[in-house]
Amino acid sequence: MLDSCLDQKNVIKNACPMTMRFGLITIILAVAGCTTPTTLATKPAEGYPALRFTQRVRFTGLVGNTWEFQAGTMLIGDRRRDSDGQLLYCGSMVVLDIAGENRPVCVIKHDNQVEILLSNLTSAERDIPLGAIEEIRSR
Repeated sequence: MLDSCLDQKNVIKNACPMTMRFGLITIILAVAGCTTPTTLATKPAEGYPALRFTQRVRFTGLVGNTWEFQAGTMLIGDRRRDSDGQLLYCGSMVVLDIAGENRPVCVIKHDNQVEILLSNLTSAERDIPLGAIEEIRSR
């Protein structure tokens, strides 16, 4: 049954029965809750670095769902990944196709991309539309 729901890239097919699709998404999100070990940073006098979405941005998720960052969403750079010291911007995103639930998320910004950390084993890089994110300070 599971093979009939996944394509060659292990993305859930739209034709997959809704109960099976929901079950797969629930399992994936539960695994995604196993976050990368991090260390909180001391707050600088000028505030933490932050990313603010200036417009709604939607990305295709890994299981055929949609990840959305609404205009005004802020991700705060208040921690570093223990494995390599990389600055993580954390906040929340909306996962559509699962009743529009808010989910905690951390991202790493690379030039014109964000790397969305889904677990300590999985991440997904997505291109950022020009002007969709501004770098600011959070006080």
